[in-house]
Amino acid sequence: MSESPLPFIELFIFTYGVLFAHLGLFVLVIPGIRGPNRSAARLLTNFGALCVTGALSLLQNLQNPILDYFVYLALILIGPFSLEFIADCLNSRDLHRKVFKPAWILAGSLSVLGGTFFFTPVSERFGYAAGYLWIALLLTHVVLMERKAQGSLRRLPREIRAFYLTILGNLVLVLSMMGIQLSGRVSSMAVPWTLTIVSLVVLSAVIFRHPEVFRVIAEEAEARRYGRSRLGREEGDRLEARLGEALERDRAYAEGELRLPDLAARLGVSPQVLSELINTRFNANFNQLLNRYRIAHACGCLTAKTEKPVIDVAFRQLTGMTPREYRNAAGKGLPRPTPEEIRRGLYSSTRV
Repeated sequence: MSESPLPFIELFIFTYGVLFAHLGLFVLVIPGIRGPNRSAARLLTNFGALCVTGALSLLQNLQNPILDYFVYLALILIGPFSLEFIADCLNSRDLHRKVFKPAWILAGSLSVLGGTFFFTPVSERFGYAAGYLWIALLLTHVVLMERKAQGSLRRLPREIRAFYLTILGNLVLVLSMMGIQLSGRVSSMAVPWTLTIVSLVVLSAVIFRHPEVFRVIAEEAEARRYGRSRLGREEGDRLEARLGEALERDRAYAEGELRLPDLAARLGVSPQVLSELINTRFNANFNQLLNRYRIAHACGCLTAKTEKPVIDVAFRQLTGMTPREYRNAAGKGLPRPTPEEIRRGLYSSTRV
C-alpha cells in the first residue's frame, strides 16, 4: 500500500495514463490520419506513458531509480512531441524546419544526461526539474516565434487566440511543476498534473468530435502569417507570371537538382518571397509545385505516340525525377497512377 498522502491521485493519474496511451495508439493505427490529429495522437501516447510510469514511481515513493529514469525519458519526449503538434496546428514550416530537428537532438542529449540525476547521489528532483525546464523553454520559444509571425494576440482570430492561450496555460503549469520539484513538495504536484490531464481530455474530445478545428486553426494561421507580408498583389501577379513562364516555357521542373534558391535567383527575388508566393498562390510548397508539373508532363508523354520505354518517359529523362521520386511525388493530394495505366488510357492528366 502506498505511503503517499494522496493515493487517490496516484490511481487517477495511472488510470488516465492507460486511457491516453491506448487512445493515442488507437488513433495512430487508423489509416489516413495525418497532420495535427496524428501528432496529437503521438503526444497523447507519450503522455499516457508518462502518467503510468509517474504513478508507479509515486507508489514506490520515488525509490526505484530505473522507473524514475523512464519517467524522466517520457517527460523529455513531451518536448519534441508537443512542438510537432503545435507546428502542425499552426501550419508553421519555420517551426518544423528551424526547431523540430534541433529539439530531437537536444532531447537525446538530455536523455543521456538524465543518468547523472537518477543513478548518482544527485537528487532526482533536479532531473525532473530539468525536464520541466526543457519543456518550458521549448514552449517559450514557440510562443515568441509565432508571436513575431502572427502579430498582436488581441488581434488574432478567435480560434488561434484560444490555441495560444492553451499553450500559455500549459507553460504556466510546466513552470509550476518545475518549482514544486525544486522545492521537494512532491505531493503538491497533484493540482497541476490534474489540470494537465483535464486539458488533454479536452484535446482528445476535439480530435474525435471536431477534428476540423485543427484545419481551421492552420488555415487562419497561414492566412495571418502571409497576410502580414510585404509582397503586394501587383508584384505577386508579376512574379506568378514569371514563375509560370519558367515552369511552362523553360521547363525548369525538368532540372532534377533544381532548388528553391536557384529558381528564386533566376526570377530575381529572395527564396523567402518565392516560397511565400508558391504557398499563397498555389497552396503548395516548392517541391510539391515542381512535382505537379513533372507528373503532368509525364502523363502527357506517356499518352503521346512514342516507342520510348515507359521508364525513360516517366522518370529522369523527361521529368527530372527518379522512380522513387515519382512514387513520393504522387502522394498527398496528387494522383497515383502507374506509368503503364497512363499509357493504356486508364488515367487522364488534369491541368496543373
